[in-house]
Amino acid sequence: MLASSIRPRLALVIDQDVSQPPTALAALAAAGFETQWAVDRRSAHLFVRQRLFDLIVCDLYLGDESGIELVRELRELPAMEETPTMFLSSKQSIDVIRRSCGATGTYFLRKPVDDVVLSSLAIVATKPDTTSTIRAVRTHSPVAAPHALSRPVLSAGESFVLR
Repeated sequence: MLASSIRPRLALVIDQDVSQPPTALAALAAAGFETQWAVDRRSAHLFVRQRLFDLIVCDLYLGDESGIELVRELRELPAMEETPTMFLSSKQSIDVIRRSCGATGTYFLRKPVDDVVLSSLAIVATKPDTTSTIRAVRTHSPVAAPHALSRPVLSAGESFVLR
């Protein structure tokens, strides 16, 4: 297969915060993703109806709208039900992490997002994998996955990622 015939990985970043998405978009682009930025429910639905995304990166709080509910809606659309999702939030309570991971979130990342962590997890989340393994990822930015929830607090410098 020629390299030019390989479809680039596509990431949809959903966040109304004008300071954070450009950072996320740049980190994902550096990791080889083509990106789209949606600022609300309407624009996210529009993008998903036009293209097949390999990854969704969504803020938990979109003004009056819930990022969790939006991702649930998007994952009900054809070919989106298995799309890996990363939730972002400046809040790090265990309840917030549980709700995001319980809502089909593959990962939870605390804002401000570390570019290296975001791009690394995006690559891992979208990589076809036939085996399930747990990898410990050392970072300076706490990250949570569903199996990390038994820990009461995620400390800086240590994160666990399910894959």
